[in-house]
Amino acid sequence: MGHPPDQDALFQTKAFDCLSLVETTIALAATADLAADLRLLNHIRYQDGKVDFALRNHFVESQWIVNNQKDGWLEDITRSVGSEDAVLVSKQLSPELYRKRKQGGEIELPPERIPKGNFHFWMIPLDKIQAHAAQIPSGTLLFVVRADFVSIPTRISHVGIIVQKKSVTNFRHAKDEGAHAVVDMPLVDVVNRYQHFTRWPVVGFSLYLPTLPQTLQNTAH
Repeated sequence: MGHPPDQDALFQTKAFDCLSLVETTIALAATADLAADLRLLNHIRYQDGKVDFALRNHFVESQWIVNNQKDGWLEDITRSVGSEDAVLVSKQLSPELYRKRKQGGEIELPPERIPKGNFHFWMIPLDKIQAHAAQIPSGTLLFVVRADFVSIPTRISHVGIIVQKKSVTNFRHAKDEGAHAVVDMPLVDVVNRYQHFTRWPVVGFSLYLPTLPQTLQNTAH
């Protein structure tokens, strides 16, 4: 089990949210026995692998992606796939802005643990992604990017895994509603659904390919 207030099991395969599905999948691809050795999963989920709620990578674009890129787990392929359609976007965060949030109230962190700065990342706009769908490699993480609202401490609200099957680009994810079942959906259906979101509009997608850190490559047989 984890530590309060984050008391969910550190590793399970019976239930997922979108991010735990991705974290577990990446770790399972890197080790033959994740249940016996949780160090890889903990390093993906927590800063420096230390199981502590305050050290968890809570905010996707300012913590989860930044830290896992630094540690060698991710390669940003948004521009290589989206070419001239990729655009640079950002999210600003600070303790002062976080105190004004209207969402994310369950994440109470000391000010020194709240990311500070303007975090830039690449995105393929919602109306452009289908033109590039067939070029997205299977296994790519597709992050859902929303409009930038000051009252919300993140712009990335959901993530899943691209699976190319029989000329169809599928989005494998733990559904962001209901029982959070893991399902495959054609990406075109995902895009069509998101086009109708109005309260917090979806504006595009960021693409990151999971990679094996150099330290693990050096020990792989």
